Amino acid sequence: IVQFESDADRVGGQELFYFTYPTLAALLGNQPSSGSASQIDVNASFSTTGLAFDGSQFIVQFESDADRVGGQELFYFTYPTLAALLGNQPSSGSASQIDVNASFSTTGLAFEGNKGGNGIDVPEPSTLTLFVLPLIYFMGLVWRRTALEGAQRA
Repeated sequence: IVQFESDADRVGGQELFYFTYPTLAALLGNQPSSGSASQIDVNASFSTTGLAFDGSQFIVQFESDADRVGGQELFYFTYPTLAALLGNQPSSGSASQIDVNASFSTTGLAFEGNKGGNGIDVPEPSTLTLFVLPLIYFMGLVWRRTALEGAQRA
């Protein structure tokens, strides 16, 4: 999903536009699968500077165009679904204490990590393999040694 913001302050929303692309190749070739305008009305003294999906909700980042002393320059609104985002029905909103230097602005928002839906780290299969294969090998050696000792006694 690519977010576009109108440079003109439009009354009643329709300042943010979202285009979805099924693949990176479609994005590079400008072949969106859909496009929609949001009902979000961006205050004239703010800009949108990021859109992210954290696995359960969409998060839109807004930055104050004015340098504010002591932070409160970044604001985040969360939306449970894309439909809620398009209809401007946020589930929450909050301000960050990040103080953006007057000569900078934010240009993106991303979430990364290896979290499952319940917030627990999901191990990589290779990590499990590193623990399980030596255990199986060791158990095989013990079994073989036991079998050889049994054969020698017989």
